Amino acid sequence: GKKGGGGGPKGPEATTVIPPKALLQMLCAREGWIAPRYDRCDNAGGTVPGVAYSVTVERSGGSRRVGGGAAARAAAFGTIACRCEEEDAPPGGWLTVNDAQNAAAARALFLALGSGPSSGSGPAGAAPAGPMPSELPAEFKAAWRRWAEDAFKGSSTRTEGRA
Repeated sequence: GKKGGGGGPKGPEATTVIPPKALLQMLCAREGWIAPRYDRCDNAGGTVPGVAYSVTVERSGGSRRVGGGAAARAAAFGTIACRCEEEDAPPGGWLTVNDAQNAAAARALFLALGSGPSSGSGPAGAAPAGPMPSELPAEFKAAWRRWAEDAFKGSSTRTEGRA
């Protein structure tokens, strides 16, 4: 079962902060997916300096059975490939490889937890905002909330092609 919500006082017993890379690794191990792969992005043409990374998570079948034919399996086990959006980077960009990889991992976690059939609550067309891991560092929690809002808006009105 789940432990209680994170609304309590932030004392010494507060939730341990775990970087997104480690959380993503743990999720992959738990689901039986292939370990995440990080690739350095060419930041040419980008407006933010610094380091940029993308992450690829291949969601293999693992031990879970998914019914509903090939389309359902493809949806459940699709590969997640994403990078951190420039708007999520700090003003000077990500300064270290680790920061850039954590940013990409946070985005991949959002997509993996938000779009998976394992949530099991609500119709398939519901807003793809999964539960935010309580161990996520504060700077990524803010980004997560923004992504959830964008996803919710995007599910009612498509706003693609923002430059």
